[in-house]
Amino acid sequence: MDGMIAEMPNRVAGPDRGAGRVRRRTVLYVHGFDPRGPAPYHRMFAEEAAKQAAVDGVEIDVGARRRGGRDADLWEVRGRFDGAVTRTAWVFLRWDDVVRRLWTRRGPRLLAETWASTALSWRSGLLGRSWRRARPLALAMLLPAISMTAFQVLAAAGAVGLALLGLWGAGRLGAPDVLAWLLALVLPPLAPMLALKGWRRFDARLRVSWLVQSLTNIGLAARERRPEIRKAAERIAERILEAAAGFEADEVLVVGHSYGAAVAVMALARALELDPRLGRRPGGPVVSFLTLGQSIAAWDHLAGAAASTTISRPWSAPSGSPGSTSPRRPTAPPAPGSTRSSWSKAARDGPCGARLISTWSCRASGSGASACGRSTTTSSISARRRSGAATTSSA
Repeated sequence: MDGMIAEMPNRVAGPDRGAGRVRRRTVLYVHGFDPRGPAPYHRMFAEEAAKQAAVDGVEIDVGARRRGGRDADLWEVRGRFDGAVTRTAWVFLRWDDVVRRLWTRRGPRLLAETWASTALSWRSGLLGRSWRRARPLALAMLLPAISMTAFQVLAAAGAVGLALLGLWGAGRLGAPDVLAWLLALVLPPLAPMLALKGWRRFDARLRVSWLVQSLTNIGLAARERRPEIRKAAERIAERILEAAAGFEADEVLVVGHSYGAAVAVMALARALELDPRLGRRPGGPVVSFLTLGQSIAAWDHLAGAAASTTISRPWSAPSGSPGSTSPRRPTAPPAPGSTRSSWSKAARDGPCGARLISTWSCRASGSGASACGRSTTTSSISARRRSGAATTSSA
């Protein structure tokens, strides 16, 4: 990956790999709808890793952040658990340039997007289904519209109140009518100014505008109105293929965070289309996929009945291609040492016959899906020609 993986020491071969131990891992992190870039993530990673190491009584060393080729930064993480060492190349795959181009900065447009995204969530059934099954999520989706409306009502009520106060005060003091009407014109603008200041403090605390931006762009991308995001996914697919083609790591772990989970699914679908043997080459790394706070279900709902494809649709297949399965609610992960899978919303059949399923693969080993090798829950990419699947896991 333009030197990203080659800079890591060669992996340990032999018995440990056969036993399922991961000594060297490459994490390809796909961030959410965040314009800030990798710096705050590296800082947070280092701070939280130190806290976790203190709690668990282990060693976790986070290296300095550096450039890792085009559209990526990386840092090395070294973890020691019960005498076993796992070295991780944490690669931050950047698409924040796309987010910054799509970011809304003007208040009136943000307000319009708030009502548009809320209406789309209602029409698509996402809001109603969330209210029935996960009410806190539904309330979070309603928060932008409710809070913005509340502050506007407060601003309007405050303006009217200040105007009346000016007229009443001037009358009580026996001031000329000209002064009374002047106060009625000068005082009301103070209410919107105060309301705007209060809104900014409220937004800084709860990130309401950030939520609006994410929901708006999920809805637009789900309806194929954000080609920039699909292009970003194609860049990420190239990184996945480059990492999986190397022999420096025992495992390549693709991590999709929030909005990035949907982008990662698109990237994996593209990677599987370009290379149906992804993650299956003898001696090559296992390719795994982990989602954190994924937005895939919201994406699927917001696409609506008119949408002809899912987020993981094949890139070159016709929009009317057949092949989908009925969703089945995932069950709890199985015991270590076993594997169980359940179908979720599937991609249409493509050149590689790839489908999207939900899989847990539990390994009885000393390291697993986490960056430092502590967890035992992982998932693997398997691109079988006819019944194969790009597998996802939410650990």
